[in-house]
Amino acid sequence: FRLQVLATAVENPMLRERVTKITTQTHQWTLGTIRRGKPKLPMQDRNFDERIFSLLLFNTMYVFTDFVEGASIGEEEYTQFLVHLIRASARFNQIVEVA
Repeated sequence: FRLQVLATAVENPMLRERVTKITTQTHQWTLGTIRRGKPKLPMQDRNFDERIFSLLLFNTMYVFTDFVEGASIGEEEYTQFLVHLIRASARFNQIVEVA
């Protein structure tokens, strides 16, 4: 359904404008949530790339995977995936900044 809406939005300017507005608002909300949560992380985990993390969250929200047969994951597994991703990105960015 999501793909059908996006495909239709290409040809329908009013729908495209509405989808763009909602998408932009949702992405800004996601970035705001990430930024409010950062100070709660251990110091060594705070230096992750917000762009990559926000786009990943935005495009792979675990609710979506509930509808993909054979690919759904539980909340705990999704949480651990995000924790590992944040830590890997934070470590990488620390290495890049030092170099």
